Amino acid sequence: MPHQSKRELEILCSVNNFILENFAGPISIGEISRRVELSEIKLYRGFKRNYNITIIGLQTKCRMEKAAALLITDKLIKEVAIEVGYKNSNQFCPQFKKHHGMTPSAYRMRYTNYPDERLAAEV
Repeated sequence: MPHQSKRELEILCSVNNFILENFAGPISIGEISRRVELSEIKLYRGFKRNYNITIIGLQTKCRMEKAAALLITDKLIKEVAIEVGYKNSNQFCPQFKKHHGMTPSAYRMRYTNYPDERLAAEV
């Protein structure tokens, strides 16, 4: 395993912080690598080695954690999807199910007691 310089570690930390703050937006490894002046492969491998998750994996994890928090509010599922960075609920729902093991509707029904059937029945 190659040694990482202090500069590379600082860059990886700043990339991690950028993702945590901007997970709902589009994230491009190519664009990040150009901004931090580190090759895509070095960025990808260094991030994975230091954080034990890929850049896109961290983005998805952040989106799913925020989505879970929003699903226990009265927001519609399509509003949650858009707020966490998906174009629509058709893109969002499969990712949510993959991450949480249940659909957003099932998650909402399990963790809330909304009397509004419109929310519980929404896909």
